[in-house]
Amino acid sequence: MHTAGRILCLLAALYTVNAHLYLGQGIAWVTMIQDRAPKLGLTEAVADILSGAHPCDRCLAVAAEPGTLQSQIIDEIPSPPPRKA
Repeated sequence: MHTAGRILCLLAALYTVNAHLYLGQGIAWVTMIQDRAPKLGLTEAVADILSGAHPCDRCLAVAAEPGTLQSQIIDEIPSPPPRKA
């Protein structure tokens, strides 16, 4: 019983610090390197990935997840005032 409790505490702590998002982003980066390295070469593929200019679907999904820095920045941007007719 103690082992199950420790595992649950560990999983809760990892979820609290958004470790699942870091894991998802890491998987996305590795996948993008595998996809782009044959065409661009390893150095160019890593530079392309880290530039953020061409994100994959997984990267966009992680960025849209509530609690990430990108979603917090988007939430903090004020909406423009309504136009008067």
